[in-house]
Amino acid sequence: MSHAPVPTNQDERLVFRQLFPALVRLDCQGELRPALATSWHTDSTGRSWTFALRDGAQFADGSSLTARSIEIDWSRRAGALREAGLDSVRVINDHTIRLTMNDPRDSLPRAFADPLWSVVSTSLVTRMSGARLTVSLGPGQPILEIAATGTGDLRDALDAGADLVLSGDPQVIDYAARTSELDSYLLPWDRTYVLLQHPGTQPPTAALDSSLKLSLVQDVVQTDARPSMSQQWWNSSSCSVEISMKATAPTVPRIVYQQTDPVARKLAERLVAIAEDQPPLSAVAVDPLRFAAELERGGNRGYILGIPLQSASPCRESAKWTRRGRLYPLIDTRQHVIVRRGSPALTVDWDGTPRFLVETDLQQETSR
Repeated sequence: MSHAPVPTNQDERLVFRQLFPALVRLDCQGELRPALATSWHTDSTGRSWTFALRDGAQFADGSSLTARSIEIDWSRRAGALREAGLDSVRVINDHTIRLTMNDPRDSLPRAFADPLWSVVSTSLVTRMSGARLTVSLGPGQPILEIAATGTGDLRDALDAGADLVLSGDPQVIDYAARTSELDSYLLPWDRTYVLLQHPGTQPPTAALDSSLKLSLVQDVVQTDARPSMSQQWWNSSSCSVEISMKATAPTVPRIVYQQTDPVARKLAERLVAIAEDQPPLSAVAVDPLRFAAELERGGNRGYILGIPLQSASPCRESAKWTRRGRLYPLIDTRQHVIVRRGSPALTVDWDGTPRFLVETDLQQETSR
């Protein structure tokens, strides 16, 4: 939780989205919708944006969420927000806040829907026990059990009463379809699995082409997948970020992946199997914290990881990945959301993340 509200894996992405609201959100069609803010306007410079917050806004623990709450939280993360373009924050009153950006915008920046701009309460506690996450949506709202994807058989979690599961495993999806207490819905394509290599490193095979990607989809991964798209947001020409990368020779002949990600494991093992490198490559699993350290430090032949198929802040995110090295897209994946009947209604955000709708969300949805 120390890095909230920016998730580092699928489970955090799901849980953080329930707990940490943003001023605005992007729906599954990419359209801006109100969230904490019910309305907004800019000044003549296009740099300052004033947001009116909804009445009675609360964190999930019941504490009040005011303009001052936003100022306090964002002051703790001032460095990251400055890098994202924030110049200053001014509290007008409890329900009004003004943000001044470094650059003018003709329309509201979609980046305000990025998790970086969500609001965190330090008193909010999410309890994790084994493979289960207990999440309260707020006073008077249900307490829900979300099964973490990285541990154990998700069918066991559903049998134990989990209210929500994300899975692309055909066996889990089939099990849910045969269980009367569960409903399953297909989510949009949301992840691109890539081979990341540091500068100066040649890919382990020269044939990272469409035929290889198709074989990965058909013969390797056991999930709903397709060959990756030809154009990715991190290569967008609209991003004028130039990153100087210093070439570093790899020292360890291995492809590293997160041990909690079965899709990454199968991709790493296949690339190792077809590589012609000498000495031979090996596929190595590490825990998520060590994976982040390995990725930052470098020194491996490559890394398999899943990154969002879409980004609300493409230029900022592009700079983050480009700084690390070159991305070779392999496959896109999507999942099913399995929910227990009687759970709160769900919506789906721009990045394919399902989110429970609480009472204020329902009011906003029906008022549109």
